[in-house]
Amino acid sequence: MSDLKVGDLIEQAHQLREHIRAEEKELNLRKDELKQLSIDIMHKMDEVGVDRLGGRTANVSIAEQEVPTVKDWDAVYDYIKSQDAFYLLQKRMSAAAFRELLAMGQTIPGVEIYKDRKLNLRAV
Repeated sequence: MSDLKVGDLIEQAHQLREHIRAEEKELNLRKDELKQLSIDIMHKMDEVGVDRLGGRTANVSIAEQEVPTVKDWDAVYDYIKSQDAFYLLQKRMSAAAFRELLAMGQTIPGVEIYKDRKLNLRAV
C-alpha cells in the first residue's frame, strides 16, 4: 500500500482517469475514422465488383455473415419455448431487473448474489 495520503491518492486517481478519458476520446475518433474508411472501401469494391483487393502495405477482403435482428420478441420467445431452443439466448441475467425483484423481496432459484464494489470518482 502507498505511503501517500488518501487525498493525494484521490488526486492521482482523478488525473489518471482524466488522462484515460482524453485518450479514449481520441481512440474513439480514430475508430470512427477507420469505420468510415472501411465503409468507403467496401463501396468502392462493390462498384468494381470485387471482394478482395491489395494495397502496398495491406490487403482487404469483405466478409459477410447473417446476424439476427429481432422484430417480434413475443414470437421469438414462443419459438424458443416450444422448441426448447434456449441456446439461442445469451446466458446473462439483466442486473437491473434482478435488483428490482430483489427490492420487492423476491428470490430467483439458482442465482447467487455477490457485491461488485467499485470506487466512484467525481471531479469537484
